[in-house]
Amino acid sequence: MNGTFKRTERDYGVETLRYDGEQVWSYLRTYYFWHSIRNITGEYALQNRQSLLKKGLKALREAFYGFSNWFRRYDYLVFSNTQSRFAYRGIYREKAFEELIALLGEERCLYIDLPNPDHLPRNRVSTKRIVSKRLLDLITGLFILAAKRLGGRIEIPLLDTINRDNATAFDYASFIRAFNVRKRVYRFLFSLYRPKAVFVSCYDSDQAILKAASELGIKTIEAQHSAIGSEHFAYNLLKPLDPSYFPDVLLAFGEYDRHALENTPNNPIARIYPVGRYQLELMAREPVPEELLDLGDKYRLRVSVSTQYTVEKKLALFIRDLARIHRDIVFMFSLRHFDRDYYEEFGMGPNVYLFKDEYSCYDVMRASDIHMTCYSTCAQEALFFGKIAILADIDALATNFMGSMKSPNIRIVRDAQEFAEAAESPFAQEVSPLWATPHTRRLEAFIQNEIRN
Repeated sequence: MNGTFKRTERDYGVETLRYDGEQVWSYLRTYYFWHSIRNITGEYALQNRQSLLKKGLKALREAFYGFSNWFRRYDYLVFSNTQSRFAYRGIYREKAFEELIALLGEERCLYIDLPNPDHLPRNRVSTKRIVSKRLLDLITGLFILAAKRLGGRIEIPLLDTINRDNATAFDYASFIRAFNVRKRVYRFLFSLYRPKAVFVSCYDSDQAILKAASELGIKTIEAQHSAIGSEHFAYNLLKPLDPSYFPDVLLAFGEYDRHALENTPNNPIARIYPVGRYQLELMAREPVPEELLDLGDKYRLRVSVSTQYTVEKKLALFIRDLARIHRDIVFMFSLRHFDRDYYEEFGMGPNVYLFKDEYSCYDVMRASDIHMTCYSTCAQEALFFGKIAILADIDALATNFMGSMKSPNIRIVRDAQEFAEAAESPFAQEVSPLWATPHTRRLEAFIQNEIRN
């Protein structure tokens, strides 16, 4: 957890912060956290900067994706994004919600998709009742502009003090104004559809969804999307906060996350069901691409690497230096945010291979002996496939996000010597609490307990 953020939440009475009678730190904390570490996300943000005109035209085109699907009745609304999709036999399926939607009934579920970065072709997406969240975002954006022009000043002395003490210019007024507008838009949407439940893939990406649903008495459920444990800032609250801004139910990866949250002070989530992950069970049954296996046969060890935009350059340089030392090890990158040309300046070496879209990160991972990253959830997923996970502790992020995962197969390293020691230790057979199986049976139990009852 970022030090500045943690000190702020610990040392100030953030739970007392209110606007119009509502506790605001419950959602402001997410924006404040990312604001406090903006220095490590700047490179990716700069590369993807677009003019307002270009952004607006793109959003307008995206808004009408699956437009006709809005005009039906649904029992369940699912909010997710294109990064939650994976290609399987020519069709893009949903990592977390695919089997859930099938069990609830495809005709009863509306999937509200945030293009990140773009929507996928409709004829290649498994979910047929799908629409674009961009339409809601455009409507909300217009109301936010109006609120900014017509609304009064928002001043909260304690937040001004926090800004001053931390030498930051966090614009809390804009976030509060925008949150209240989005909440009203979602309340209107939910009043029209009257769903039995609302599902989200990442609760803190838009908590107005949860708050609006909670105010209308609609159950909210999040499907875990990344490693949580006892470290992740979004799930580890240092002060008691209003639970209506958080999901009622979490569909967790495994017993580890359930136990960690249930033993965390101020846990806002009422019920947690370990259900595993549809995608991993599906991919585990598939053959590993022969081309990747043939590539790895030339080397003593095969290391797959998953990248993260917050530490892209630092991780690349760390791997480059390892590859120069260990010529008998092949390093296979699964690129996400940056293209191959970004890596040209690093001089990666002949035993480093860069894959962008040729293979999924799980194909590359399954073709390896070791998976390496900084603090990506792929580390946890690697254990599912029986791979060692080595985490490069860049800026202490591996320790901060995954240090509490006490598995002999998760090894945090700070330098080349520690990497060499970690890489030579064999995979330790264990009954891991990180993943629950089988996914379908556990989902059926969740549906029976939380939906049908």
